[in-house]
Amino acid sequence: MYHTTDRSGVTDINPSDEKLKELLLAVGDDEDDDGSNPDVWLTHLETGWTVSVFPDGYVTLENNIRPVPEWEMDGLSNPRIFSLWKLLANGDIEALRSQPWRKRS
Repeated sequence: MYHTTDRSGVTDINPSDEKLKELLLAVGDDEDDDGSNPDVWLTHLETGWTVSVFPDGYVTLENNIRPVPEWEMDGLSNPRIFSLWKLLANGDIEALRSQPWRKRS
């Protein structure tokens, strides 16, 4: 089970692929710049792993349950980010963590 949180803080449990893609498009939507959060995220509930997406393809990976270093990638396309979200949504943490993350500085 997983959930997403949009820029306004609204949570959606197990959203469809179409909804995931809509959320990714909203990240770069400056028209909607009403003081809301700049990022959206997907959290895998059983493991606590979260992938957050910020403007310009900046992405972080962190665990909300156990303290581990936060990881990052930047300059990613929406299709690439969508594939990371799908790995997380499916609980494939090993494949997600094997991506070319770097420790956040």
